[in-house]
Amino acid sequence: MIEIVDHGVRSAAEQAIGHPPPFSANELDAVAELRVLHAEELGELRHCTGLTTLELTACAIRTLDDVAGLDRLEKLRVLACPVEDAGPLAGHAALAEISLDFCFLTDLAPLTTVGGLRRGRFLGNPIEPASWHEIRPAWQRSRSGGRLRLLEFGPAEAWEFAREAWEHDVRICCGLLDGLRPVLVRPGIPDSPGVTVEAVHGFGGAVVAAARRGESTDDIYRRNRDWAAGQGLDRPADFGSHRTLGDAEDARSWVSGTPDAEALERFVAHFPDTVFYREDDVVHAAMAGLAGVPVPEAVAASRSVLAGILPDDRVQFRIIEPRPTADVWYLPVPGAYDTDERRELIRDQAGLFPLAEWVETGHSILAARLADDDPAVYEFDEHEMTVTRRRGQPLTDSTHRVAASHADLLSRIAVYRLSDGTEMPAVLDTEGTTGR
Repeated sequence: MIEIVDHGVRSAAEQAIGHPPPFSANELDAVAELRVLHAEELGELRHCTGLTTLELTACAIRTLDDVAGLDRLEKLRVLACPVEDAGPLAGHAALAEISLDFCFLTDLAPLTTVGGLRRGRFLGNPIEPASWHEIRPAWQRSRSGGRLRLLEFGPAEAWEFAREAWEHDVRICCGLLDGLRPVLVRPGIPDSPGVTVEAVHGFGGAVVAAARRGESTDDIYRRNRDWAAGQGLDRPADFGSHRTLGDAEDARSWVSGTPDAEALERFVAHFPDTVFYREDDVVHAAMAGLAGVPVPEAVAASRSVLAGILPDDRVQFRIIEPRPTADVWYLPVPGAYDTDERRELIRDQAGLFPLAEWVETGHSILAARLADDDPAVYEFDEHEMTVTRRRGQPLTDSTHRVAASHADLLSRIAVYRLSDGTEMPAVLDTEGTTGR
């Protein structure tokens, strides 16, 4: 019989097997899934040779050496552990899914040698610049088993904050969950009693500003924790992803049989070699919280099926131009009003919910009506709308219908421009158009 000493591993084994230790070797061999919380060390995992899924949350581990020997492991999810080196996972033969979120991972190179890896999430890590700028993009374009890898790293801005904090010796991970929910995480076993993960709502910019002033990790975390408490914000407890990534095959399965299937299938066919995504109600609730109004029902329903491509890349797109003489590139900004003046004009008076904006000028915005009975997408110029209001005319006089729905808008995208400047034209229909 085998006694398990580490409290975290022992509790996980007890939950999986159904009785307290000691355990037989056969019982430990038969464990396929293990969820380990607050372990000091993982050496005793050597007894669980049959593991296929392993979750490690807020453990004190700095290395994955004890994980590398689990040669049947297919899914590894690590959250809020101070792991700095993924080297032990290099070349692992069975891993198909890896999450290393809010850790201290700096080098992506070892992970690129995991040939069977299809899905990965690496939020809030202080990845070194060479890995971020060179290895990450190439890895995201690579394939496993003939299909695109689906790898999520979060927005570049969040990475920049995480990296600069690390360079100032501040051991706090900064990230944006689903690109919307700001969170600060202190990896390792929590100091606070009754807490699963040492985390608070907070912004990476504030951490970096304090780090530049020479403040310590303890002081920065304590101040952000007290600020969040003063705002009545509960500690973050949901670190899951509420956006689903998929390739064209996945996307076609999402849209099949839905009311907007025709338009969305056309959109997928136009961009067959990229990563698509869809969202759930948690994302839409976060959007609504930032916007101060619910996401229009038709928009939320459409984005729940298929929202767009490459969610964290700040891609811009062109459509069949509402302003034919202009070189208009739209950036998706769902629910972003930005200023009090815009909230008053666009949200409160015009009753519109922004979807995308010509960010270089602000002279063209795509939006949906907040009224649920109208799914169409409209284009307007903020300056023209201001003039219309000054003249006492209906603000609807400033809007122009450009698409029948959010799905129809996607089907009308003619080209995407990625954050590195690469342009990705649509694969045209047999008629040579992007559809109607």
